[in-house]
Parts: sequence; C-alpha cells; structure tokens
Amino acid sequence: MNIDVTGVDPAELLMELHNNSSIPDTGAFHITVDQARDQLGPEEDGVPHFYDYVLGRPIKAFLRKGDDGKVYLCRADLYDRDSSPGNSLRIVNKLKGGSS
Repeated sequence: MNIDVTGVDPAELLMELHNNSSIPDTGAFHITVDQARDQLGPEEDGVPHFYDYVLGRPIKAFLRKGDDGKVYLCRADLYDRDSSPGNSLRIVNKLKGGSS
C-alpha cells in the first residue's frame, strides 16, 4: 500500500510513525521532530531514506518519489502490520490536517 505524502515533512512523518507504533515492551519513549530528523538516512531522488527500525521500533515503510512527481509512503502495509490496521493512513491524514 502506498500513501501520497507530498508536502508532509519527512521528519514529522517519521516522528509520528515512531511515536504511534504499538509495539509492546518499548515503553512510552517518544521522539521529537529533531530526533527524528537525526534518524533520516541519505536522500535519493530528493527524498530521505527511512531505515527499517528507528530506535528499536519497526517502521518498515519508506519514501519514494513517483513518476508523477509526488512523494509516497511505500509499503505502509508493513508498518500497519506491526502497528495496527490503518494506522499509517490515520497518521498521514493528521499531518495533512485532515480527519484522523
């Protein structure tokens, strides 16, 4: 599953994905947007790399620029598998100012 995240700050997205993961035994450890920015990998085609795991929590999804010039959160289904169904779309909608 790919979700259009064009216009969303990658660090804010990564922070929200990390902080909203529902992995047991990770405690209430949340990261800030600055800490998330430090966890971004090198850019490819103008979008930063997301690592599979960020500070012990599985993210699994990654960013990719499509042929249409939009930026997509790809394999969001893998994030949802480890978090909860539909969680990635709820996070993106929240960041875009839409409904949760």
